[in-house]
Amino acid sequence: MRTIYLLIFFTLLLSFAPDARFAYAVPKSVVAKSEYLMAEKLFNQGDYSGAINHAQKAKGLLGKSNSRIEYLLTNAYHGRGDYGKAMASLEEFFNVTPESLSDTEEYSKMVSLYSELELLLQKQQEKLEAIAEKKRKDEATKKVVSSILSQQMIPVPGGCFKMGNNSFFSAGDADEKPAHKVCLNSFSIGKYEVTQSLWTAVMENNPSRTKGDTFPVTEVGWGDVQQFLQELNRLTNRHYRLPTEAEWEYAARSAGKKEKYSGGNKPDQVGWYQENSGNNVHAVGQKAANGLGLYDMSGNVWEWCQDWYSKTYYKHSPGNNPTGPSSGKRRSIRGGSFNKKATVMRTVNRARQTPNKPANTLGFRLVHP
Repeated sequence: MRTIYLLIFFTLLLSFAPDARFAYAVPKSVVAKSEYLMAEKLFNQGDYSGAINHAQKAKGLLGKSNSRIEYLLTNAYHGRGDYGKAMASLEEFFNVTPESLSDTEEYSKMVSLYSELELLLQKQQEKLEAIAEKKRKDEATKKVVSSILSQQMIPVPGGCFKMGNNSFFSAGDADEKPAHKVCLNSFSIGKYEVTQSLWTAVMENNPSRTKGDTFPVTEVGWGDVQQFLQELNRLTNRHYRLPTEAEWEYAARSAGKKEKYSGGNKPDQVGWYQENSGNNVHAVGQKAANGLGLYDMSGNVWEWCQDWYSKTYYKHSPGNNPTGPSSGKRRSIRGGSFNKKATVMRTVNRARQTPNKPANTLGFRLVHP
């Protein structure tokens, strides 16, 4: 019996339910107005995307556009920085606005906005063209840089060696001692000092005093080199850097061998220095290479290292992959130069330079990773 009562109850309930067709009885124009009012509200709150969304709904419900909707859409697109769509809505505004309304304040504002949008679109186009040109230039530069670097990075196997001066290298200076065991991970190092052609390809300038594509780039401070490395790494998506002092010496000594100069014990064979250079920098790779196939690590130009310099660092240097002191006033440089005596281009000789002080006798060499 209870089941029968429930069936009767639900039958009566359904008989009084409103017809589903009434859900769509509200005119579209009323809904469109509601959407437009919401669009106005959101626009005044600075929610341009929300305003555009509701204005487009109003436009869709009406099946056509009108001055008020296009006025709002134009200003919302403009506020969002979408100048192309703003111009399209503005042109539509002029199409749907009766000539009788051409004297209104809103119409005058749209006329002024037209000129503004033309300028904005022109600047936007120029910016896009500049970006495209930069991309094309980057691609061309990448090819040049990749071609150069693919032939110039030499792998150096990791290993341990006695860094610094011992009896084999003559008396030397105090900062070369004590000789101490250092172990390094494998890395790759530039076959040559960075040339002016590579620097120019990356930086689009050439600060060197003595010009020549195959000459080492000079007149670059330590900070200049960091900017070059940042741009080079952006172009190649790799991590080129300066060598640490330990890496530099290990590579210069043909993976830690007892070499007074990089490549042997006779300075004239391996490097440009005071007695054979004519007091001029020379093109890279003119003298004999060392055991790893590296040129000019003794003589020609000094080379920046990554480390801060400390004359007492060897007394407390860590044994594995030392990177120098955590701070300092000068950066380490290595290798000697064309205007110095042979003793200065010994593989264990240490020197330093103020980071922001470039010189015609100072360049650098790349390391990766």
